[in-house]
Amino acid sequence: MKYYSETLKKFYDKEEDLVSAEKEHEEKRLSAETTKKEMARSVEEANKELDKAYDEYHEALEQASKLREETEEKIKELVDPTVKAINDATAKRAQAIKNFNQKYGVYTATYTGEQAMREYERVSKQFCDLLKIHFTPHTFLW
Repeated sequence: MKYYSETLKKFYDKEEDLVSAEKEHEEKRLSAETTKKEMARSVEEANKELDKAYDEYHEALEQASKLREETEEKIKELVDPTVKAINDATAKRAQAIKNFNQKYGVYTATYTGEQAMREYERVSKQFCDLLKIHFTPHTFLW
């Protein structure tokens, strides 16, 4: 006599073969189900870990942003008075040259030696600082 398994859709010669095949199939199914659940659980754990890492990253960016703002304020407090002094001195110099030009004609100056190097370095540094302000790449993503 032949025995038919509804779950496996197969015929077996003996009832013991059918029972053992169905039992083996059920064990494999349960094992696969358990493995699938374990893998799904590990994916969920990895997702939680990733979420936590992103939360820490965004928190660090906020702290860095606050620190950057505080630093920029302190820099401004330090630099602004000196910039004002430079602007005032430049305006005073320009006015003096203008007064000289009105009374005696064109003002000319010749720089040599150390004075020429100081003037050259000052002007080139002003250009570099100007370019640095406008073209500094930003390292933070905010």
